[in-house]
Amino acid sequence: MISASAPGKLNLFFSVGRVRDDGYHDVFSIYQAISLRDTVSIRIASENKLNLTGTLNQKQLAMVPVDESNICFQTAREFFITSGLEPVALEINIEKHIPVAAGLAGGSADAAATLVALQAMFETDLDLSDIGSRIGADVPFSLLGGTAIGSDSGVNLEPIDATEVEYLIAYPNSGISTKQSFHLLDELRADQQEIQLTLPGSDFYEDLRMGECPIQLGQNDLALPALSFMPQLQTLLDLDGFVSGSGPSVYFWEPDATLISQLEESSSSWVLVSGNQPGARLETA
Repeated sequence: MISASAPGKLNLFFSVGRVRDDGYHDVFSIYQAISLRDTVSIRIASENKLNLTGTLNQKQLAMVPVDESNICFQTAREFFITSGLEPVALEINIEKHIPVAAGLAGGSADAAATLVALQAMFETDLDLSDIGSRIGADVPFSLLGGTAIGSDSGVNLEPIDATEVEYLIAYPNSGISTKQSFHLLDELRADQQEIQLTLPGSDFYEDLRMGECPIQLGQNDLALPALSFMPQLQTLLDLDGFVSGSGPSVYFWEPDATLISQLEESSSSWVLVSGNQPGARLETA
């Protein structure tokens, strides 16, 4: 059995543009990989099978499909098509630590880890980022890790310098559909004649490099749809939190004891993580 892990991500800045002909949106994002990692272990089997474990609660784990609709099996099918190899049945074990449907790219991390494991298992030399971009816009960043600018649909990546920073991530035990979030954003913008991407100022990049909190941290066009789906998130935003991706996860830069005590009284789950972490990689037994 071969194992690989991949990180979740935060969107430190997220601007969403027009809908493209391929159904994706133009975006400009500052991605940062976090220390929450999912591990995917794979071996050849007589039939496809998926086993799911992890530190998430049962309500979270229940949101992960365990049949062949799981993103790991979708990724394996794309890998076999691209490689030209004869498809084989696989037993896939997912050890899940990244909250589900939370704006943290947990599914993309599973896809990235699957690609790294399959590349090692079948000793191929494929462009995994290219395969990943056909599975989901966040998969290439899950492969890369660190901190990067994401443009186009998010798959064009430019690594940038950043310092490791501590975050607290709070998340309800229910998810938001990324597809529905983008759809609601389009509806809210229906009367706008022109939709343009916004970009962070140059100080944003210098602050990340120095480990200081950027003034524009957390600007996110998908925050309003997230609040529309889950108005209770406003309580977290009022504590100076920021929505990641399509939400509903809310993150806090370098949290203190006061914040933790406030969150202990809330209904949200929360976890402490560090940012600017490595991308997908093989794991030794």
